[in-house]
Amino acid sequence: MRKRDILRNVGSSWFSLGINVVLGFFLTPFILHRLGDAAYGIWFLIFSVTGYYGIFDLGIRSSVIRYVAKFTAVEDKEGLAKFFNTILATYTCIGLATALITVVLSFFVGSMFHIQPELLPAARLLFLMVGLSVALGFPLGIFAGMLEGLQRFYLLNFTNVGGLLLRAALTVLVLSRGYGLLTVGLITVLFPLLVSVLRAILVMRILPIPVAPKYLDRSVFKEMSNYSGVTFVIQMAYQLRFKTDVLVIGRFLSSSAITTFSIGGRLVDYASQVVSSMAQIFVPMSSQSDAKGDMNHLRKIFVAGNRACALIIFPISAILIIL
Repeated sequence: MRKRDILRNVGSSWFSLGINVVLGFFLTPFILHRLGDAAYGIWFLIFSVTGYYGIFDLGIRSSVIRYVAKFTAVEDKEGLAKFFNTILATYTCIGLATALITVVLSFFVGSMFHIQPELLPAARLLFLMVGLSVALGFPLGIFAGMLEGLQRFYLLNFTNVGGLLLRAALTVLVLSRGYGLLTVGLITVLFPLLVSVLRAILVMRILPIPVAPKYLDRSVFKEMSNYSGVTFVIQMAYQLRFKTDVLVIGRFLSSSAITTFSIGGRLVDYASQVVSSMAQIFVPMSSQSDAKGDMNHLRKIFVAGNRACALIIFPISAILIIL
């Protein structure tokens, strides 16, 4: 991959992250003041709980990036068609199961967390809204992984920026006009789905893939599952290590206490995203080198990638510790 392409991908990733940070910095206080501590805490709690649905991904997204990069590197169109159709069917089944779980859990929101009685109906509806959007996001999310596998991170990031800006503008508008928690939740879940549809259109134009049952392949599913298994364990560890705090606070304290915790936690998230947004470009590069059997280039990617990530995160960590 040429240096210009790397710079374009990394630059667009940081630009997208920068927009996200700036919008979060200015938009979070605005939303907090309009909704209030209790409603904002519920909003953050519901999104944190449904964030655990990411476990249902079972590490498959990592397979999308790897195998799209691999099949395009060796120009295996048949293998790519089998992989795409198999993974689309898999994600559709996961999405349906997620939707069913969401409907069932929505009846137990009040018993699982300390939520004020007057806000409980809105919390249930918000849970349904967010959970069902995550369910739809499983099959639609394939195309974001495919853009990464194709090393078109700039398309991924620019669509993300457009969605963020439109979502922020509409959020400010509806809150200024007196709308509340459910309206903000609807806007928050709707725009990522629209962005995913746009990415699907872009992928199909760049890389037309036939969609038909005949391309479903059990051997492809087995190979994908073997690769995804390792990633799934990593995802489980990440969720347990970094995403349980909000659930504990919501269970034993209150939704208002989540608001205080989330402000500081978001700063740490932004710091890690600076590194991960750059590190992600090395995954498809490594997959292509592996597919071509170029171990020398694979070693160079590994060493250079680790150096770059270390040089970026060390000063950020020092600043956070000092602050």
